[in-house]
Formats: sequence, C-alpha cells, structure tokens
Amino acid sequence: MNVFLYGGTSRFNATEEVVSSNAAAKINTNYTISFTSGMLVVAFPNEDQDGAHFEFEYWLDGYSPSWFELLEIKLKQYGISPVLASIIGLVVIIFLIGCVVYNCKKRCHCRNKM
Repeated sequence: MNVFLYGGTSRFNATEEVVSSNAAAKINTNYTISFTSGMLVVAFPNEDQDGAHFEFEYWLDGYSPSWFELLEIKLKQYGISPVLASIIGLVVIIFLIGCVVYNCKKRCHCRNKM
C-alpha cells in the first residue's frame, strides 16, 4: 500500500509538506498539522496486489495558538500580508523611538536654559 499525505485548506490546494520531502507515510507514525490546515490522504495499492485493506485513525487535540499565530490569522482575514504588517510595525516603532528621543532632547534643552 502506498500512502501520501498533503496539507492544505482544500483538496485543490493541498500542497503543504506533511511528510518530509513528500515521501510516503510510514506505518505507526503520527503526523501532525496546524489547526488552520487540513490533510489530504492519497492511498493506492501496489501493482502486484490484488486487494488491499487500508484504515487509519485520526483525532483532534486541544490547541492554544500563540499570540503570533492569532495575529497572523487576523492579518490573513483582512488580506494583509505578513511582510506589509512587519513594515508597518517597524515604521510605528521607529516613530515611537523618534518621539521619545525628541522629548528627551526637548527636556534637556529646557534644563540647560535654567
């Protein structure tokens, strides 16, 4: 029996690598995917086999995403790419640092006049 696993949100875009190098899945091995994805299982018998029996077990386990994963999900919902969000975040941080430096210089300048 040949079994291959692919991840994706639907069967039409199941291109994520679940098994390293997209190799065949191994018996008695657990494979885990993200809660934001699904899994496509492709199974077919070897050429020389008349009949094949195939069964698998799956289960859902509790998962608490990190704040970064939650942020990434929200950004995707609004169609904002992670690169754009990073650039915007960097600009905001630079602006805040600039404000702090400006206020420090202003206070130092006021103290020097006294």
